[in-house]
Amino acid sequence: LILLFEREKTPTLWYTSREVIQVVEGTHVISDCQGQTVSFFPLGDIVTGMSSRGLKWPLDGLEWRRGDMGISNMFSEDPCTISVNRGRLLMIRTIVEEADARENKT
Repeated sequence: LILLFEREKTPTLWYTSREVIQVVEGTHVISDCQGQTVSFFPLGDIVTGMSSRGLKWPLDGLEWRRGDMGISNMFSEDPCTISVNRGRLLMIRTIVEEADARENKT
């Protein structure tokens, strides 16, 4: 999946039945997200100058290299702001939690 978003011509937004997958460059504001699970993965060799507002575990001051990640974070405020000074992040945001998915199948 990550390789798809590291190509020269890449999607910037992709919806699945349970997630929204998107590239974060610069500053990105996410609305209607409080309580949702979110994970971040660096795209490319290095991502620096990250900051966030509205995450349970802030990204402030982190520097990530290929293979690093921040999984199963939570949006604690709405809206939430994610900023990256150098590089790009792949953000995978769960829009349907497991319990909701099971209820919808019955």
